[in-house]
Order: sequence, then structure tokens, then C-alpha cells
Amino acid sequence: MKLAAFTAIFLLLSSFGAIAEMYKYIDENGQVVYTQFRPDPGVEAETIRGPAPPPSSAKATRQELIDNLVNQAETREDRKAAQKKAEQEKTRDNQLKQNCEAARKNLKYLQGQDKRTLVDNDGKAITMSDSQRQQQIKKAREIVERDCK
Repeated sequence: MKLAAFTAIFLLLSSFGAIAEMYKYIDENGQVVYTQFRPDPGVEAETIRGPAPPPSSAKATRQELIDNLVNQAETREDRKAAQKKAEQEKTRDNQLKQNCEAARKNLKYLQGQDKRTLVDNDGKAITMSDSQRQQQIKKAREIVERDCK
């Protein structure tokens, strides 16, 4: 704990030197002098500011991390969406395949010789007229054309 406090104080104090002002003046011997200390009163000095400190790499690194996390989350969401879409398409394809097989069986049954009997939803046998049978054949063909691609 003491080490962390000491390190924090050291870093704080050392950062003041990085932003300290510099002074440029000509001394009594005609020499150009650069110093961090203000010259004696009466000596004409030019204040020189040091270069601006570089942008904090910690801020840049933090922003890069945030950007990477956002990109990873978006990629993960895109992958999940693509996987869900693929599963839905597979389910749809399986359903179409089952519909196709059922329609083909139904069409084959209806086209058989003298097949006029169907079972309704209640499980009762129904005898169809020729026109009803032709309508059922037409519907079965439409389903085959639609689902059997």
C-alpha cells in the first residue's frame, strides 16, 4: 500500500517537470542561457513553452479496447443471427420435404384406379365423386409443384 502511494506521488511530482516553463535570456557575458528558473528581476527573458505532451497512450489503449470489445460483440451477434437463420432455413427445407413426400403419396393414391375413398379429420371414410376426386388431384399437383423443387 505504501509503495502504491509513493509511486502515485512520484508520478504526480515528476509530471510537473514535463510542463514547466523554460526561459531564454542573454547574460552579462553575452551568452544565451536557457533555464527553468526565472532570471533575476530586470533581466529581459523570453518565456519558452515546451512541446505539448503526447496524447496519453492509456486513453488510446482504453479506446482501442472498447472498440475491440464492441467489434467482438457485433461479430458474436452476427454469428448468432447467421446461425439462427441457417437453422430456420433447415427447418423450412425439412418441412417442405415432408410436405412434398405427403403430396406425392396423396397424388399417387388419388390417381390409382377407382380410388374414391378418403379419410377425413375425424377418421371417417368419405366417398368422393369424380369431380371431387379431380379437384383433389389438382390440389395435390399444385402442392407437388410448389414444395418439390
